[in-house]
Amino acid sequence: MGKLPSVRWPRHFLIVCTALLVLAWCLREDVQPDLYFHLAAGRRIWSEGLPHTNVFLAPHPEHAFVDHEWLFQAAVYPLYTWGGARLLSLLKALAVVGTLAALAANARALPRGRWLLIAAVTLLAGGRFVLRPEVLSFLGAALYLWALRRESAEGPSRATLVGLPVVQLVWSNCHGFSLIGPALVAVTLFARGAHAGIARFGPAALRARCGPAPQGLGRGLLLLVLTGVASLLNPYGIEAALYPFWILLRAGEDTASAGLNYQVVELMSPWRPELAARPEIQLYKAWLLAGPLLWGLAFWRGRARLEDLAAGGLLCLSSLAYLRNLPFAALGLFLPSALGLACLRQLWAERRVGSYALACKLAPAGLVLAGAALLLGARAVAKDDLHRNASYDARSGLGLGAFTAYPEAAAFWRENPAPGALFNNFGAGHYLIWAQVEPKPFICGNTDLYPRSLLKDYAELMRGEVPPDALLRAQGVSDVFLDHRVETPPALLQTFLSSPAWALVHVDRRCVILRRAELVSRGLRPEEIARAVRGWEFASEAPDAFPPTRLLRWLRLLPPRAPNPLHRLQSAQLLLHLGQVRAAEALAAEAQGLAPGSALVVQTLASIQESAGRPVEAARSWRELTSLAPEDPLPWVKLGLLALRRGELAGAQADFEEALRRDPGSALARQNLLTSLELLRDPIGIRLALTEHEFPVARRHFYLGVAAELEEDWERAAAGYGAAAEGEPTLSPAWARSAEVLGRLERWPAAAEAWRRLCALSPRDASGWRAYGRALRRVSDEEGALAAWDEAARVDPREVEALLLVGALRVRRREGALAEAALAEARRRAPEDPRVQKLQALVEALTR
Repeated sequence: MGKLPSVRWPRHFLIVCTALLVLAWCLREDVQPDLYFHLAAGRRIWSEGLPHTNVFLAPHPEHAFVDHEWLFQAAVYPLYTWGGARLLSLLKALAVVGTLAALAANARALPRGRWLLIAAVTLLAGGRFVLRPEVLSFLGAALYLWALRRESAEGPSRATLVGLPVVQLVWSNCHGFSLIGPALVAVTLFARGAHAGIARFGPAALRARCGPAPQGLGRGLLLLVLTGVASLLNPYGIEAALYPFWILLRAGEDTASAGLNYQVVELMSPWRPELAARPEIQLYKAWLLAGPLLWGLAFWRGRARLEDLAAGGLLCLSSLAYLRNLPFAALGLFLPSALGLACLRQLWAERRVGSYALACKLAPAGLVLAGAALLLGARAVAKDDLHRNASYDARSGLGLGAFTAYPEAAAFWRENPAPGALFNNFGAGHYLIWAQVEPKPFICGNTDLYPRSLLKDYAELMRGEVPPDALLRAQGVSDVFLDHRVETPPALLQTFLSSPAWALVHVDRRCVILRRAELVSRGLRPEEIARAVRGWEFASEAPDAFPPTRLLRWLRLLPPRAPNPLHRLQSAQLLLHLGQVRAAEALAAEAQGLAPGSALVVQTLASIQESAGRPVEAARSWRELTSLAPEDPLPWVKLGLLALRRGELAGAQADFEEALRRDPGSALARQNLLTSLELLRDPIGIRLALTEHEFPVARRHFYLGVAAELEEDWERAAAGYGAAAEGEPTLSPAWARSAEVLGRLERWPAAAEAWRRLCALSPRDASGWRAYGRALRRVSDEEGALAAWDEAARVDPREVEALLLVGALRVRRREGALAEAALAEARRRAPEDPRVQKLQALVEALTR
């Protein structure tokens, strides 16, 4: 076998470049709101001891709380008071370096290539190098992998039998995912047992690949017992030790019910289509495919063990559901990949001597090129290219980003205490807890603090499914805190800002505070806010303040940092909500001057013009955006929607098809394409679109029903809508269309059942209750019909037709007093409606 030249500097160059890449990922301003909760919890632990109930939020103070991260919190609070965020960031970087060093120590069979694998781990996991206790879980998992790989044929050494339980003891008091440690021991022990079984009973070929039977299974079992016992040595016992089990059982349901898995990126599955273009996701998927193949090669060559696959598989399994667990996949894939690559190198040396000798000569140049590529990666990270975000201004640094901090709001409450309870949006709760805002916050991102019912109530309010005042009055809320940049739906923000029941009492660059109008003598006026905004300073427009990257920019190794117009644009959106259209446009125009040609600026300007009721100018801006962001389907979708409003159906169809050419997975474009085809009354086009583009099965059935309805094929339409409703029971339009078509076919019992299902989904839709009552009347269920119409009148104070139906049926049944009651309510709601006069004549004839 040939050997690489003895020149060492290319290898050292590669190591330095890898270190710079890791450093670039570690030295970033941290924008994790969770750190504020950990600091607040640490402060509470030092002053009052461990919490066992919800002492941080106002609702449900009696709710049991298992603080499985108490040791991390107790450590970071004094460290923060002594050295601030800089000290915590440096310690975080040391934890990351320790993790990568443990991995590198496991791959000595690949002395040079392991640094490229370390770079791959960094690219995949760098987004989670954050100031949260999970970095200690990465370190703990890496130490376990290193120690278990060092086991001899006799099983774990004495050092391992002592060291890993100590690691587990610390880990189990710092992060809830510490159960990964004993799980790694368990799967390793299982794999070694399988190895022993194969060595004794397996086929000869497989025995040859596995090697001699491992010994020391008893020691492995002892290690499992010791690490398991260490997991239980925490103040909360088995409740904290088994945290991953019960949190995973309810986390998916909780986040789905709250819509959080669509708002919080870390809770998304890495398999979501909208994440497919991200570089780390592409690397993750490719590595998941290549890792087992490389392990298989190493195993066939006798270089890998079954336990390498078992441990790696366990860690990869934890990453399948949540984006935040990608680092565990990187840890699990590292060793199998290193062993496989080492075997590939060996095979090449054995079977292709000439080409291998040439490769040996070219290896130094290859190492230099690889190092240069890593330098470019480090430069991209330092430029913030690899962690851009549409919500906050990403920057290099050792401090805490201002994205989740609300110091102005906390200062406002200190000067103007809230007279009642506080309602806040989910993401702001951690900082408000840290700022010791009184009264205590309503909700925060730590879902362990409260029962599922609170998260459900919060989600229903934020999605507009219940009137805000119902929940807020029940909680005694006097003040509403909303981050106007993120998380708060624009429609909900507009509801509060336009409601006479609420007065705007505080506005800053990050949030608004509203107070009940009866508690305020005078709220802030929109024109006053517009004037104040013009005097705001926006941190995103300030130059680079981090000395290392500032030096790199001075040396021209990084480009100058251009002003980021993000915060100016967010303030423009707020002014638009307040009806200050001209001021909003002026801010957007200033942003355009700061960043000419910025797609974000043009998109915001187009949205402002659209909201201001200037569709021609909005269309011009969306058209400009198609050239600035040629791969983005959004401007084409917006152009299509504007065309729909103008009645230009064919043009809208073309725009939606153009959007799908740029992104075939755009659900918005697909949905609106079918809407335009329906308005065009083109059933053939609908079926062709269903063939050419992917749709969920239930939606496919729904639009097959639409196509059949356009052709007046009522039987096929009923079948399509029925299949859609059964396939997606929450699809309200499917139940409504199904009920209408069944009514046409005079299948009234089935139609009544479909209306009933719709009313259950949309209980505040008076038209659904009204139609349900008509269907029940058709099947001679008069009592049911009266109840449905009464419900329609109850849920909608403006509903009149249902009262008229009640009155007419009461007249027919000769129930004079009840008919008069329905008439009186209908007359109160619509005194000039001629139908009311007609009902009055019928009632008078009955009672005469």
